[in-house]
Amino acid sequence: MIDPVTGIDDGQPEIDPVTGLPVAPSMNPKIKDYLMQKYNLGQYSDENRAKLQQDSQIGLSDKAGAALAAIGAGFQGRDSAAAGQQHLNAAKADKQQAMNDFERGRSAKIQEGDLNRKVELEGRDDKKYQQDQDLDAKESDPSSEESKLAQQLASKLAPGTDFSKLSAKQINSKIPSLQKIYEIEQKKLDRQESRTAAAGARSERRQDKETLRVEKEAAGTKDQNAARGFGKRVEAAEKAFNDVKGKGYDRSDLSSAAGAKLPNVLRTDAAVQNEQAERNFINAVLRRESGAAISDNEFKSGETQYFPRAGDGEDTLKQKAENRRMVLEGMKKEAGKTWESTPDEKAAAEKAGKKEVKRQKSPSTGKTKIIYDDGSEEII
Repeated sequence: MIDPVTGIDDGQPEIDPVTGLPVAPSMNPKIKDYLMQKYNLGQYSDENRAKLQQDSQIGLSDKAGAALAAIGAGFQGRDSAAAGQQHLNAAKADKQQAMNDFERGRSAKIQEGDLNRKVELEGRDDKKYQQDQDLDAKESDPSSEESKLAQQLASKLAPGTDFSKLSAKQINSKIPSLQKIYEIEQKKLDRQESRTAAAGARSERRQDKETLRVEKEAAGTKDQNAARGFGKRVEAAEKAFNDVKGKGYDRSDLSSAAGAKLPNVLRTDAAVQNEQAERNFINAVLRRESGAAISDNEFKSGETQYFPRAGDGEDTLKQKAENRRMVLEGMKKEAGKTWESTPDEKAAAEKAGKKEVKRQKSPSTGKTKIIYDDGSEEII
C-alpha cells in the first residue's frame, strides 16, 4: 500500500475503507491475458477471483443478519450494538478466510504450473540430448544408414575413391564441402523414416481398432448375453426332454399322464426327469418374456403350449415340437455371435462343418481373431 505522505510502498495490501477488506490490485489487460494463457488457473482464474472479491463485500444479507442479532440481544437484555457488530465481524472474518484460501490455492496452482513446465522442458532437453547421442553413434558407425548415405554422396564428388570403410563423421571431416549436402540428405532420410514409422503406427492403430471392435461384438450386448443365457437353458431342457423320450417315455399316453399326478416317490425316473426338463424349458421361456415371477396359470399354459399331453394327436405333437424349435432358434438369433462362445461349443461348431480360413493376431492385445468360412469370428 502506498503511503499518501511519504509515497513509499509498505508492502501491505490496500484496504477498502468501507468493507475493511484488501482491494485487488489493478492489472494491465495485456499482462492479464498473458498470465491467463501461461497459467491454466481453472477455478483460480481472475474471473473467479473477481467474483469472490465481489461476494466478500458486506451486503444486505449480512446487515440483515446483524440487525436480527441485535434485536435478539435486545430481547435478552444484552448489548444490541455489540451483538450486531459481532455478527458483522464474524461475516467479515469468514469472507476474508475464503479470500485467503483462494489466494493460497491460486499461488499453489501457479507454482505447480511452473514446476510442470520446468519438468517438461527438462524432458525435452533430455530427449534432444539422447537424439543427438543416437545420431552421433550412427554417424560414427561405417555400416549405418547415415554413413552409407555419406559414402554415396562422397563417391559422386570423388569418383574412384573407396569410402566404404569410413563413417559419416570421418567423411564429413575429410570433405568439408560435403557437410551441407549431407545435412540436407540426412533431413530427407529422417523425414522418410518418420513418415514410415507414422504409417506403421496408423496401420497398427487401425488393426487394433478392428480387433477391439470384433472383441466387443464377441463379448455381446446385455440383451445378447441374456438371450444366450436363457437360450442355453432352453437347449439343455430340450435335450433332456428328447433323451427321456428316446428311452421310451411318452407323456401323451394315458398311463404316463396318470403317473404324472403321483408323488415323486411313486413315479418312474423317466417321469421325474421329463417333468424337470419341461419346468426348466418353461421357466427359461417365461422368465425371458416377462422377467417376473411365473404364476401357476402361466406355467400350465406353457405346458399345454410346448409339451405333449394326454389326448394330443400326431399333428398337435408336431406343432408343439415346432413351437419349441422356434423358441430356441429365436434365442439363438437374438444372441448372435455370443451363442457359441465356449471352447467346447466352438469345437462342436467346427465339427459340424465350420472351417477356419484366417487368423489375425493383435500386436497390442496379444489376442488372436479367427475367421471361419461361414463369416463368423472368434477371439482367443
